[in-house]
Parts: sequence; structure tokens; C-alpha cells
Amino acid sequence: MDTFKATAVLACVLGTPIATADIYQYEDCDGNGTLLLTELDAEPHVNLSYMYLGCANLPQANLLGAHLSWADLSYADLTGAFLYDADLSFSNLILGKPDWREPV
Repeated sequence: MDTFKATAVLACVLGTPIATADIYQYEDCDGNGTLLLTELDAEPHVNLSYMYLGCANLPQANLLGAHLSWADLSYADLTGAFLYDADLSFSNLILGKPDWREPV
């Protein structure tokens, strides 16, 4: 039995959930029909440099020392996110929610 299957069986026996922490959008800002942005976890020291993370749903994320240089974080929800020592150089940080209303 491989390690992942053994871990899954043990988690079921012990009642421990297996967590995955992919990064999703709170709405489809890039218009590609999916909310998934990356399968990387929002965790300390993660390298998200040069990635499109528009409308990323990251409230309360622990991004201590994360590498976010040149990342597009336009309209990302970073409410309460821990960004101490994170590299945000040259990142696109447009705050708020996108306004998708058609002009009158």
C-alpha cells in the first residue's frame, strides 16, 4: 500500500480529515469558467511569484515570508491575511471588489 493510501486509511480510522488547501477565486474574475487558481497551498514561504491570483479567496491566510513578487493580486480578498516578511515587490494590488456592472 502506498503512503498516501495508508495515510487516508489511517485518517478514516482516526476520524481525522485530510485537508487540501488549493487557492480559489471568490468569483470568476478571469472568465475561464473555473474558480481554481492553483493547487499550491496558501502557507508560509509559498512561492506564488508571477502568478495570476485575481479575486483570490485568501482571508486569514498565513502567508508569512511568502514570495508574491510580480503576482497579480487584483481584487484578492486578503482580509486578515498574515503577510509579515512576504515579498510583494512589483505585485498588482487593487483592493476592493471588481465592478462588473455594465455602463448605463
